Amino acid sequence: MEQKRSSRLILKTSDLTIDSTTNKGSCDTYRTTFTWANVNLRALLGDLYDEYDYFNLYLNTIATSQANVAVNAGTDNDRLIYIKMSGLPFINQSFQPSAGSNGVHTYIDVYQIPMTAITWFQLYCDPSNVQTFGKYQDLCNITISLTRVVDDVKPNLTAAFPQFAFIFTIIGVNRSSNPDKVNYLMNLR
Repeated sequence: MEQKRSSRLILKTSDLTIDSTTNKGSCDTYRTTFTWANVNLRALLGDLYDEYDYFNLYLNTIATSQANVAVNAGTDNDRLIYIKMSGLPFINQSFQPSAGSNGVHTYIDVYQIPMTAITWFQLYCDPSNVQTFGKYQDLCNITISLTRVVDDVKPNLTAAFPQFAFIFTIIGVNRSSNPDKVNYLMNLR
C-alpha cells in the first residue's frame, strides 16, 4: 500500500471571540458561524503545495466541550446540523439542487450535538466525505457554518453551542491519475 503524505488542519472555535471579529477571525453570538481569517495555504500544505495542484480534504474528527442548556432545551431539529464550509477554492463540491447551480459552500458532514450535558463529545467522521480544492490562492478565509438538516437554516437557540474543534486531513491529488480531466478542470477556473 502506498504511503500518502498529508497535512493536518485543526480549526478551533476557542481561537475566536464569540460575537466579535478580531485579526484571527469571527464568531457569531450562538457559535453557529465561524470564520478563521487569512489561513495561509502555502504554509499549511508545506512542500505539498509545490508538489500538487489539487487536494482532498477529509473531516476526521469533531470534538466539543460540554453541552449547554440551549442544546438540552432545543428540539432535535436544532441539534441535527449540517457542517458547511466555504473559503477554500473547492472544485465541483458545491452544487445546490434547490438552486440548480454551484454555491459558495460545500457540505462537509452531518453532526448531532449531544442532548445531555457531558464533559466532552468526540465524533469520528465518515472518511468517504471528501472535498477537493485547488491552489488558486495562497490566503483564504475559511468559514464553517452550522445549519439545521431539516431546513438548512441556523438553529433556533437561546444560548451558544459549545466550543468545537474540527480536525481535517489534507492529501495531495496526483495529476497523472487523469491528466485530461485535470487539464479540463484547470480551464474551468
